[in-house]
This record gives sequence, C-alpha cells and structure tokens, in this order.
Amino acid sequence: MYRAKIVPSVENPNWVILLTPYNAEFVQDLKFYIPSTYRVWNPDDKHWVISKQYIRDLENLCKTHFGGLDQSSMNEERTRQNTTGSGQQKKEKPITGITPAIEAVFKLDSSKSKKLYAALAKVFHPDVGGSDEVMTAINNVFDRYK
Repeated sequence: MYRAKIVPSVENPNWVILLTPYNAEFVQDLKFYIPSTYRVWNPDDKHWVISKQYIRDLENLCKTHFGGLDQSSMNEERTRQNTTGSGQQKKEKPITGITPAIEAVFKLDSSKSKKLYAALAKVFHPDVGGSDEVMTAINNVFDRYK
C-alpha cells in the first residue's frame, strides 16, 4: 500500500505539501475535514498544500485511506516544528477580505447582489466548511450595498 508523504513547503513555512495518489474518497474527506481556506490543490504539481494547523487531521486521514504516512516525512516535519521555537504551532489567520471585483458586483443592482451573496454563502458559510472571518467580511460588504 502506498503511504502518503508530507514535506515542508519552501514558499511558506506555515504550510506543508501532501503527496498522495489520487483517491476520490480521500479527497472528499479532506474537503470535509479541512476548510477551503486552509487547503489548496496545485494542479500543475498534483499535490495538496495544507496549513500546518491541520497536521493531526492529515495524519488521521492518511492513516484511514493510505495506511499512514511515510514516517521519514513525519519525523522530518516534527523535527522542523520543534526547532522553530516553543514547539507550539501558531494558528494562521485565514483570508479575511474579499476581492474588489466581488465588492464591485455588490454595488450593482440588488437582484444581482442577492444572487452573488447566496452563491458566496453556499461556499464560505462556516456550516459548509467556510470561515467565520470570510463570511463576516462578505456580510459586511453585502450590508453596505444592499
């Protein structure tokens, strides 16, 4: 059985790269347990980039779907975490703003604004795996322009 592998991200030390073979059930579970603001699929290199604060969830998911993680990658990552300070991970702040383009659409007539709000709420509401901060930002802009 292939074991998943976690390697540190070179671009951002608060994120890790997850290397796994494709498994539809794994992807479904990953999307369920890790909010979209803390995971990114890299289609060019075919790997996931995930916030370190979800490393325990990754371990559990990989154990369930792949029989565990490549231990050398986990030992490397734990050593790296322990040498970067107190050993406690800092929680990352998710993206809290919304793009000027989305704000511009809210400025349009109210029917389009309501449709955009409904579409954004389906994706970013905390009940569907979104972030409280992002949803608050969307609510604030919607209230300003409704």
